[in-house]
This record gives sequence, structure tokens and C-alpha cells, in this order.
Amino acid sequence: MIVQRLALGAIAIALIAGECIAPTHWAPKKTSHETQSAIASSGMDPSALDGLPPIDELALGSIDSINYDSGGKLVPVTAHVTVPHGANIVLIGWCADPQARLPAGGAFLSVDGRERIDGSRFLGGDRPDVAAYYHDPNLRMTGFRIAFAAALLGTGTRELQFGVIAHDRRGFFPLAAPMDVTVSAT
Repeated sequence: MIVQRLALGAIAIALIAGECIAPTHWAPKKTSHETQSAIASSGMDPSALDGLPPIDELALGSIDSINYDSGGKLVPVTAHVTVPHGANIVLIGWCADPQARLPAGGAFLSVDGRERIDGSRFLGGDRPDVAAYYHDPNLRMTGFRIAFAAALLGTGTRELQFGVIAHDRRGFFPLAAPMDVTVSAT
């Protein structure tokens, strides 16, 4: 449990530091002290993040790809792919509040349903394709690209889920179904 908490705290730090590399229904437990420190520096209050209730509707958006970086080449992650321990996992997509039809008020990643790791600072990428498809210029700046080290998940299979915070921050919408990611021991 302590190892998992340390790994999840490191994920939060990696998500924040990941901006240098690549800017851009579950009931989690309270965030750990390590994660709270990382979240506080990302702009989302940890207690507010923990207190967000689920909204019974899917987020507007998609995770266009989940990959791992293998020497500069992105390899798709599927249910039957094991991610090398030393690789970076990269999530690329877009998300928006489906009710307000505006960019999300934030986003977080849940690992094994235990903690919410704030990924809000990676939102806001330019997605003219989304705005054109929906004929809605409000959806243009809804992209995200999040990268973090697979090693931070530890070894074995972990469940990842992405939550999209409502534009007015009254709750969150899940984005897609949870996905299992398996990380090798070496």
C-alpha cells in the first residue's frame, strides 16, 4: 500500500513535470500527502478534487490514443500489450463538459480507483477538428496530451480511468470505460 501511494504521488509529479515533455463510475479514496503536494502546485485544490461527485453522464470527448513511447515511436496500448517498465505512457485526446458544451473545468486520472491525480494543467490543446465536427467554436481548445513514466504504476496490471470535471466544477463525468494497463517488471 505504501509503495502504491509513493508510486501514485510520483505519477502526480510526473504529470506536472510532463508538461515539459508534452504540454497540453469509481469512488477514489482521499489523496495521499505526496499527491496533495503535487496537486496543490497544479492549481486544483486537493480537497475540492476529492469532493467532486460523479455526474451520471459521459463526458463529451475521447481518448484518441493510449500509447507507450518506445525510443521516440508511439506504440498503441491494448488489452493484450504489456508496457515496458522503462517506457512513458502517453494519453492523447480531447474532453469537454457535455451539458455546458464548453471546455472542461479540469481533468484527473484515477489509478486502480484509489486516488485522483489532477491532470488539469494538460488541458487546452487546440482541436480545430473537434470544433469543425460539432460546428461549435467553443470546443476548439479541448485537447490534451498527458505523458508519465510507466514505472510509476509499478509492475502488474493497473486500471486507469479518466475523469472530466464539469466546466463549473460541480462534479465530474467519466470519459470512456476504465482500461487495464499491464507494466512489465523490467
